[in-house]
Amino acid sequence: MAAVNTLAATIMPTDNTNFEDKDTVPLWLFPYSTFRNVWDIFIFLVVSYNCFYTPLQIMILYEDVSDMQCYTSGSFWLDLIIDMLFWVDTALNFFFAFKDNETKMVVANKTAVRAKFLRSSSFFINIIASSQPFFTVVTCSLDPSRAVLVMLQLPRMMRIFLFNPQFTTFRNYLSEKRQVKINESMYRYVSHLEAGPPSDPF
Repeated sequence: MAAVNTLAATIMPTDNTNFEDKDTVPLWLFPYSTFRNVWDIFIFLVVSYNCFYTPLQIMILYEDVSDMQCYTSGSFWLDLIIDMLFWVDTALNFFFAFKDNETKMVVANKTAVRAKFLRSSSFFINIIASSQPFFTVVTCSLDPSRAVLVMLQLPRMMRIFLFNPQFTTFRNYLSEKRQVKINESMYRYVSHLEAGPPSDPF
């Protein structure tokens, strides 16, 4: 129990937070801080875009490979920007404090935060899904067949598994921070539309 108290701070940091502790992340990285709220909502919207648009890209049969997504395509650059945003999100998650589900305390210790993220499914999903731009750039330069370009879209499909945890984060923000009454039946229905690993803080 002492170890937990050493690593944790209250959900709205007060006396339990040691602001002089160099191993503690700053307040703007805590759950429900202004930055975290904006960033989490933004990533939720981006994940939602990926969940619907990427399957369409794979499904549609293009007559011309150049129509799909090489350098002249607007969707190519949009997807590339989104991939870069997920690299930023991956880096930030190494510093985002999280709420422990058992103790209901916010863990702000840097070592604990990084260890938690490295063990999370979101870390591996972000790394694999965001590796796609490198292979696309190389493959587009080699003038590939459409089949190859479709295969290169598949890593982005893994972000579908991020919808459930991001949706849960958005739901928690509305209920805990904004005191919005949540229709739990509808929440459970929507959260199960996307099959994925159990929700985690990332």
